[in-house]
Amino acid sequence: MKRILSALSMIMIVFFIFKANDYRNRNKCSSSEYVANGERVWIRLNPHFKNLSLKEIKIKTSNNKEYNYKIDTISNLNFYIDSKILVEDTLTILLKDKIYKIYDFKNGGQISKAGQDKGNFHCGILNATINGKVYNSYGYNEIFLGKDF
Repeated sequence: MKRILSALSMIMIVFFIFKANDYRNRNKCSSSEYVANGERVWIRLNPHFKNLSLKEIKIKTSNNKEYNYKIDTISNLNFYIDSKILVEDTLTILLKDKIYKIYDFKNGGQISKAGQDKGNFHCGILNATINGKVYNSYGYNEIFLGKDF
């Protein structure tokens, strides 16, 4: 009986340690001054933009700093920004003749459920406002831009 009680108490202690660690990580994400806690932010584009040339993409923040981006080697419909973006910044993305203003970033976090980072905690974008409409990103580091924003 003592062994069962000690095993149960050990399981409870480990459970509470993981929950406390989870809480600290989530708190770190939401209180960070950077979007996705300074990690890479992915921009995913609607297939409408499939014929977009690299010269037709411009990315700036509210302080008029121009950001460099890197194209995903899989397709031109995905690119990422490696620079740290402040949560209070407005990210302006110009694609062809369409302008996207992204602001009011809120960070969140989650534990990876697959891949080489399985079990690791990552901060991401919980939601952001794009051209006046709030969109949920559910804690991933990606923003989806469609043609009808």
